[in-house]
Amino acid sequence: MDSGYLFSTHFLTPLAHAHTSTSCSKIIFCSVGPLALTHSLSKQKIAGMYCVTAYKRRGSICSALHHLLCNLHLMLNNLSLNELGVLVLLLGFGGLFLKRLLADRRSPISNIPGPSPKSWLNGNLEQLFDPVAGWDFHESLMKRYGNTALVHGSFGQKILYTYDPKAMHSVLLQQNLTTQSPVDKPIFEESDGFIQSQLLIFGNGLLGTIGHQHRKQRKMLNPMFSLTHLREMGTQSRPLSAVRHSPTKMTVPVLFEIAHKMENALKTQSRNSSLPDKEINILSWLGRASLEMIGEAGLGYSFDPMMDESSSHPFSRIMKDLLPTIQRMLFLRDLLPVLVRLGTPKLRRWVVGLFPWKDLHDVRDMIDYMHSVASDIYNSKKRPLEQNINMPQRLLGTGKDLISILMKENERAATDQKLDKEEVISLIVYVLKHPSGNNEFKD
Repeated sequence: MDSGYLFSTHFLTPLAHAHTSTSCSKIIFCSVGPLALTHSLSKQKIAGMYCVTAYKRRGSICSALHHLLCNLHLMLNNLSLNELGVLVLLLGFGGLFLKRLLADRRSPISNIPGPSPKSWLNGNLEQLFDPVAGWDFHESLMKRYGNTALVHGSFGQKILYTYDPKAMHSVLLQQNLTTQSPVDKPIFEESDGFIQSQLLIFGNGLLGTIGHQHRKQRKMLNPMFSLTHLREMGTQSRPLSAVRHSPTKMTVPVLFEIAHKMENALKTQSRNSSLPDKEINILSWLGRASLEMIGEAGLGYSFDPMMDESSSHPFSRIMKDLLPTIQRMLFLRDLLPVLVRLGTPKLRRWVVGLFPWKDLHDVRDMIDYMHSVASDIYNSKKRPLEQNINMPQRLLGTGKDLISILMKENERAATDQKLDKEEVISLIVYVLKHPSGNNEFKD
């Protein structure tokens, strides 16, 4: 065919099966084969085969574009939900591939030497984050390339790998040359992929925001980490009799109380064993104690009575499993800025459910559970504040925990400075997942 025809294809096949017939200004080609990108405007069937319709261009580019848009519209209308989900993913991968291809040509770090990628999909990420052989790979980079090298991320992304002090200072800080404020100003912002991943995991909190919203949250959180509040948080006192069943009226800090509970549980477990040498998973108990400490001191909420192995809270398992599971899916991080803009949240969640991928489903379920628990904690503290009544001791503790302080300060803040419900819940999720997060917030 000459260039005077615009082809609208549905299925393409070997030309040996083609039939032709003419009618007015259009020519019909019959063919069957691999799935093409568009449906035909008139889907006719000849000898059990789909047709390909070619419309003669009438000297106008606008007419050609009109036909193309009509084809696209018909294609989307005729797609099933499964086909639509696959199409969305293909468009996301295609857009990311083109973006990477164009960015690589303009990258200023392309001439830096470095190892070749292990694969185009994961680059060197598996080697960098391998829990067993990862350190050997880092050592080989240092010996072969010095303090700066070029490594590859997902889908061919170029990454600057450096521990050169001057280079790191240039990336992380902006040198302040004024005498009034000699402290350098932080200028580094995380990548879009990192921000989107934190937004999906923890919600609209500190790690999932940048700019004005991030600064507003930090301004609200800073008073929580004053020395006075931190000292009171760690020294909330309880009767010693509640821990050791002793008649004494002596009190102990809440963190010591949790340590004594763990001590009693380990002694009981050892005494009840029929074996002379009882093997105890101390790492599991330390994780449970860590969760209970941040729950009591940071949130005013008790998760674990610390009595025996069967009393472990599901959150303890999530603390242990979430990060390793996410690391196995690390290559998806660079796709997130594209994927989160495709369709609605409900559609994206439905597409996630279609994939036969256990890690993806496990991460979804763990995130859902974390936010469910955080919402329960928020509501248990919000209702008494609104009704101006005393909270139950189990839910409030002494009222000196971080979330109680935050919610009280938030009630007194100006309207434009208040944190909304989702932001507070996101903070609760982060504190639960990162018991050491207090120092990071303060820094």
